[in-house]
Amino acid sequence: MTTAILLTAFLYIAFSLFLGVRAHRTSTHSSEDYFIAGRSLSWVHLGLTLFATWMSTFAFLGSPGFYYNIGVKWYLPHGVLVVASPMLLWFIGRRLWTLGKENGYITPGDLLADFYKSSAVRFLVAIISLLALIPYCLIQLVGIGKALTTATGGAAPYWVGIVFAILGIAIYTYLGGMRAIVWTDILQACMFGAVMLIGVTIVLKQAGGPISGWAESITVKPEAFTFDPSKIGSPITLMIIWTFGYILLPHMWQRAYMAKSREALSKSIVLGTVLALVLIAIPSLLMGTLGIGFMSDIADSDRLVPTIFREFFAYGLPLLMVAVFAAGMSTIDSQLLSASSVVVRDIVRPLRGGRIDSGLERKIGRWVVIVFVSLLTVLAFLPEAQGSIVKLASKGTGIALLLLVPTLGPLAWSRASRAGAVAALAGGGLVLLLLETGAVANPMPLSFGAPVAALIVQAVLLVSGSLLFPRVER
Repeated sequence: MTTAILLTAFLYIAFSLFLGVRAHRTSTHSSEDYFIAGRSLSWVHLGLTLFATWMSTFAFLGSPGFYYNIGVKWYLPHGVLVVASPMLLWFIGRRLWTLGKENGYITPGDLLADFYKSSAVRFLVAIISLLALIPYCLIQLVGIGKALTTATGGAAPYWVGIVFAILGIAIYTYLGGMRAIVWTDILQACMFGAVMLIGVTIVLKQAGGPISGWAESITVKPEAFTFDPSKIGSPITLMIIWTFGYILLPHMWQRAYMAKSREALSKSIVLGTVLALVLIAIPSLLMGTLGIGFMSDIADSDRLVPTIFREFFAYGLPLLMVAVFAAGMSTIDSQLLSASSVVVRDIVRPLRGGRIDSGLERKIGRWVVIVFVSLLTVLAFLPEAQGSIVKLASKGTGIALLLLVPTLGPLAWSRASRAGAVAALAGGGLVLLLLETGAVANPMPLSFGAPVAALIVQAVLLVSGSLLFPRVER
């Protein structure tokens, strides 16, 4: 079985590389084509790549595991993420698409630096963007490594999954850019959508149906089905960062720039949302919640789904591992490309005085992908990176939430000034750093998290800074 799993994964990665080579041959070799597919995606292609990006190891492994671990406390954050986050993307994304089309924006820093007329804003946004991407990239590698070890009963070590995935992702992203990612995302969306349905079918059968399974889970772990009002801030914090912070992650932000038209973007969001609801949200809830009743001895909840397959549908393990690779690769490839575009457009280009042609941007961007991949590979082997997938991913979305308040300027409040934006980005980042590292005790009541405290500080700084140092139009 281990041989079958590894062979199937190898063949899948080889086919992904083939798509990368094909995409390389059909691309226009411009930075706009490499980073955002030339702003040419139809609603079907964009909808499938949106769904594939949502369907990360977070959704495939972490979310069912979090339901298994904390029960109903994950209902509100996850439910709002699946429904409200796409709705926000629909409202915000169309405005981002218009601004991007009119001004040639590729990164979040392009838009915010242009609005505030500030190189400091560009640099701060770039640093925040890169830091936000690191945890979310890591969970893809960690999830693949954990799943492979569990599926093979330890015969294939953790590092094998990471090496398999990282080589495949690096090569096809290096060669084909966003076009390769879109092509592979379509394949991956079909793959893990089918496996999620197989997984939830297995769980429903083993649980004896949703009603009896629910009752058994309550009996086995009643604390997972109760709320503690004194700690209500914890799920609300998760709701906030996964609703707002998630769509502000650079790879999600850039999806708004890729659409052929505003109408295509709107339709793609609807398609992606429906697929996410049917193939992510509901199966995750059922697998995690009902799994409590008949899988009560799993120490690492991220291993719930591969353990279910190994014990009740072993012949499906090769297909499961391909789906896990697909889930991780379909997200980390976009994130790598976003990180590359941020470094090139928001750090390298300003250092060269803006004098850099499109071809050189693409060339530098490719090498940034290799460097970033190398960094992630090292980090993936650290013990701190191998904890809960949802908790690690939440660090990334919490950092991305720092972009919310400054983005209100170009989207809603034209009086927002450069001084207010710089103060909000720097001050909010400092508050988040101090609270997350424990250097300062979290003052928030009811277990509200550090990102909420940072968000409040940012709002105060943006408004006060903009009123004290008004915007000056140039």
